[in-house]
Amino acid sequence: MYNGSPSALGTFTGTGTNLGLASGVVMTTGTVINNGAGPHGPNNQTNSGVDNNAGGSSLLSGIIGGTQTYNASILEFDFIPYSDTVRFRYVFGSEEYTTWINTQYNDAFGFYLTGPNPAGGNYASTNLALVPNTTLPITISTIHPGLNSQYYIGTPVGHSFNGITTPLEIAFAVNCGAIYHFKFAVADCVDGILDTGVFLEGSSFT
Repeated sequence: MYNGSPSALGTFTGTGTNLGLASGVVMTTGTVINNGAGPHGPNNQTNSGVDNNAGGSSLLSGIIGGTQTYNASILEFDFIPYSDTVRFRYVFGSEEYTTWINTQYNDAFGFYLTGPNPAGGNYASTNLALVPNTTLPITISTIHPGLNSQYYIGTPVGHSFNGITTPLEIAFAVNCGAIYHFKFAVADCVDGILDTGVFLEGSSFT
């Protein structure tokens, strides 16, 4: 199930880019319509964007201190794993880079998992989209040139985001054969002006 602007969800190919991903699904807070800025991107002008006048995400508002979010794109589905671990890769990017890092315009991405936790209890909309080896959520203020810079690329090629992350992996333990609910969400923070997005690698669910 998808909630958000229809033009904010699409597919991408990584040919001619430095995404580090071959292909997959892209979700943004603007539009993925090809407009001359590369194979896919939210806009075709530096520091610009598309405001969809769409609602936000209460889950994302929660991980960024309760700040209001806008133009959320939310993709969710049930998933039954056939092993004890699930992995997938993604790239986060934003037009907010780098002017608005460490400000209230802290656009964010979250991956929320619900289902049985092999360690005991349950995942309950648990956000697993974190900066590697930290408990920090994925936002423009947690990966940038001054913090966790090893995961930041400031010269994107082939699309119009001002900055992107390197490919990041989420891996988590599951019970084989159990039903899990996945929810991917990306949203603008404070206003809906500058766009942010996430590229989910195709065929990376293993």
